[in-house]
Amino acid sequence: MLDLRILSFSVFALCLTGCGQPQDVSLASAQDETAEAQQETNWTVVKEESFIKFSALQQGEEFEGEFTEFDVEVLFYKDDLDASKVTVKIPLRSADAGDSERNNTLPGKAWFSAKSYPVAIFRSDSLIVTEEGAYLAIGSLSMKGTMRDIELPFSLSSSKESDGKVVMTGSMTLDRTHWNIGEDPWNTDEWVSRDIKLNIQITATPE
Repeated sequence: MLDLRILSFSVFALCLTGCGQPQDVSLASAQDETAEAQQETNWTVVKEESFIKFSALQQGEEFEGEFTEFDVEVLFYKDDLDASKVTVKIPLRSADAGDSERNNTLPGKAWFSAKSYPVAIFRSDSLIVTEEGAYLAIGSLSMKGTMRDIELPFSLSSSKESDGKVVMTGSMTLDRTHWNIGEDPWNTDEWVSRDIKLNIQITATPE
């Protein structure tokens, strides 16, 4: 059975998924709280073996992309999971949607509004074991000035090379309009699907 220390690092890969009730909390506030937390990292992500990919439909045609940058901070206590925390930061300008026109459009005000809200932040509040090898992280995602509660399922396994690495995998679908991504007239399925599919793999090693 995998050591529970592997739980905390892997939650962030699913940080863009889920749904919940919006709270009137700005992204700037979330960033301030993150700085005050002064968290430490005890797992190191192997970037070349990790990815956060997404796919959606544009006028009925599927396209794929990924976030090329992401950072994670982990504070973990083996005997006190309630006190363990994960904070993830994803620079939204790092989104590569596989097309120059989409890449130029996404940072704009109607979509990510990356100039005003440059970073999406996920923070977990608790970790739950649902079954052997399967877990649920409960927390919140702040993006474009909106914070929503989310519940994130994921699974863990050892690296095929048996070199001490742990691999997290997960997939899920989110509704982009829950964070006001794609404002009127882009807030329907007519041009770009509201549902965004995520495909995640995160590989990490203990420090």
